[in-house]
Amino acid sequence: MDEQTHTASDPYAPPVAPVAEPQDAAGLPLFKIAGIGIATFFGSVLAGGLLMAMNFHRMGRPDRVWPTLGLALLGLVATGALGAVLPEQFPGMLITVPTLVAVTMLAGRTQGEAIARRERAGLPMRSNWLAFGISLLVLLPIVALGVGLLLLASG
Repeated sequence: MDEQTHTASDPYAPPVAPVAEPQDAAGLPLFKIAGIGIATFFGSVLAGGLLMAMNFHRMGRPDRVWPTLGLALLGLVATGALGAVLPEQFPGMLITVPTLVAVTMLAGRTQGEAIARRERAGLPMRSNWLAFGISLLVLLPIVALGVGLLLLASG
């Protein structure tokens, strides 16, 4: 006996309604994977993580926002520490490129389906220029902190 038959024969049974997944509940614009990659490249892993957290919030997944931001901050500290201990002549792109690949792959695995679903439905997406602007805003305090630490260390 299925749910509909059971409900129709039992007047005391609660009504049955389809439950939408949290990702389907909100039709708000999301950042594309490319936008997350742009933010990661120009503004650090923290900027890419911030955009992913914003996407999770707009997808109706608030439980994923703070862990995403925490991992992004941890990634920023790890890449900064790695950059501090490596020799000065070490090519920075050997840190930047794997970080960029890791963040975009993670974004694709955790948000790619929801982003693709919205694009197929013709829903608006957030601008890559906005992602770039946010990345620069995230980069400003990181640079200020780095300059401050260098001044403290040299003075």
